Amino acid sequence: MVRVFIQNKKCGIEEFFKLVGTDSKVATVMACCKGRSLTLPELRDTLGDEVDDNALAKRLMEFTRAGVIDRVSFSGGGTAETHYRVTQKSVDMLPALNAMQRFYETCHTPEPGEEESGPYAWMEYVRQLLGSKWNARIIWLLFVLRRMRFGELKDSIEGVSFKMLTQQLKLLENAGVVRREEIDDVVLHTEYSLTRKGEDLYGVLLEISLWDGKHVRAKLNPDEKNDRIHFDLSL
Repeated sequence: MVRVFIQNKKCGIEEFFKLVGTDSKVATVMACCKGRSLTLPELRDTLGDEVDDNALAKRLMEFTRAGVIDRVSFSGGGTAETHYRVTQKSVDMLPALNAMQRFYETCHTPEPGEEESGPYAWMEYVRQLLGSKWNARIIWLLFVLRRMRFGELKDSIEGVSFKMLTQQLKLLENAGVVRREEIDDVVLHTEYSLTRKGEDLYGVLLEISLWDGKHVRAKLNPDEKNDRIHFDLSL
């Protein structure tokens, strides 16, 4: 049996969605990236009614602490002006955010009676599918190995319980991301694989992992090269 273990025990999902996993967070970071360097009044005008003043103040404080935005003060003519300027860490989020939007536009099918979605419905949609660290690992494994039995998945995902893996596989199956097949071989068994939608979701996960490798893992492990995805493979 082949077992795959993801090195570093994470692929950036937790950190990424912690930073931009809500409407107000993604709206703020995308507005900052669009303007590159904005004063607070300019940022408020750009966001309009999308983010209220209290939420904006909180987001800017969080982003400054996380290194997503730089707060720079300029003095001139006896007055000081503060600008909020994007960092490379936030600019490098854009490929993943764009991939999420494309995935939503391509793969999301509205349910009957579903209310009209807001401008950042794509973030919530992808977060529900990918925001769990277990789901991320399931998708990695199925993309690499193509087909796996339940026991192979459980043995390859450190810390996941039987109940949790069952729940997450069912969620991904219901969402059309994972395919479950009964194989009538020597012994009847069940195998899991990714659907076309699941492979598209892997593309989003890959972009997040590349961002994580450049800005999170590189900071924690400065001597480690993060220019490619690493897997430990053992037979």
